[in-house]
Parts: sequence; structure tokens; C-alpha cells
Amino acid sequence: MLARTTASGGLLDAARLTRGFEAGHTTSPSGAILASIDAARALLDRDGYALSEHLLDLVRQAQSRLSDVPGVRVLKDDPGGLRVDPSKLVLNLAGTGAHGHLVERLLLERGLPVEMADRDVLIPIISFADRHEQVTALVDTLIEGIEKYRSEPRPITAGAAWGIKPIQILDPRTAFFSPHLAIPAEDAVGRVSAELIAPYPPECRCSRPVS
Repeated sequence: MLARTTASGGLLDAARLTRGFEAGHTTSPSGAILASIDAARALLDRDGYALSEHLLDLVRQAQSRLSDVPGVRVLKDDPGGLRVDPSKLVLNLAGTGAHGHLVERLLLERGLPVEMADRDVLIPIISFADRHEQVTALVDTLIEGIEKYRSEPRPITAGAAWGIKPIQILDPRTAFFSPHLAIPAEDAVGRVSAELIAPYPPECRCSRPVS
């Protein structure tokens, strides 16, 4: 209320106030999640090492079994430079011929959501809270789905990727508080952005199951 009164009274630039709010707020507020932050931090501060080792043990358990499934490639760090988060179970199904969305559909039917799925790559969710028997059930369902939809193996192909190295003209604070002009995106090439630009949603993929 004070900020609104100050802005409406001319003591504060209303546009600057709006941009400040937009830069700091979230598009997905959740009281339950916000309230849990301190509890989660305290838990990790107290038991973080033990919980992390438990999670890594669960992932290794799943990796060991799935490595024995013909055609499944379990992604791990390798001498060639591949780096994989050790807390993630990342599977490439190309060698099995099974479509990742079909395997995902079976997992969802069993109440086992995945972090990501496309035709070739599947990333099931394993967390601190899981137990060994739950991971066993997850792996059993994964193997069931792979065998159910197994077909002619596909070659492993690299996904499209791109990257840029931005050139910083101004520090973000200076740009934020500088006079600015709203222009069409096609006219913005070569200009300095006065506010944050963030792709949203952070992960875009087609999750429609194939037939």
C-alpha cells in the first residue's frame, strides 16, 4: 500500500516500480513450497551427506540393473568428456527400439512420473525420499516397458543444440535504471536490454504420447 501511494503521488517512478516487481517475483508462487524452504535447508544441513550418499546408492542400484538390459545405454561420466549428474538416472533407449514416450506412458499409469522423456532419452525421477524397494519397482516397470515396446534398434543421434557468448555492454543494474524504450523484438538486435529476458517455460518438449 505504501509503495502504491508513493508511486501514485509522484515520489516514485511507477514504471520503475513495475519493472522491479517483475524482475523479482515468480510466475509460479506456492505457499507450501515457500514454507518448506527452511525445513529443507535445515534437513540438508543436518543430514545432507547421508541423504546424498543414499540417493547415489539408489541411482547406482538402478544403473546396475538397467545396464544388463540389451540395447539400453546408461549414461555416466566417461573419459571422452561426457559429464552426467551422478544423482540422475539417464537412459538412452535407441538401442532397444522402444519409444521413450510409450515407456513413459506405462510409468505414468503406475504412478511413476519422469523428469523428461523423448523418443530416445528417458530420465526417471529418483529422490532422497525413495527407498530401495521403490527403486526396484521403478526399474521393474522400466524393463517391462522397454520389453513391451522393443523394436528395431535406432542409431544414436545427437540432439540439436546451440549456444551463444553474450557481449556485456552494461552491468544489469545500470541497464535497469537507464532511460529505456519499448521496441519490437525484430528491432532489438544490437541494442541493450533494460530488463531481464528469460525463456519460459524453462523446459519445452512435446509430452503427447505416440500411438
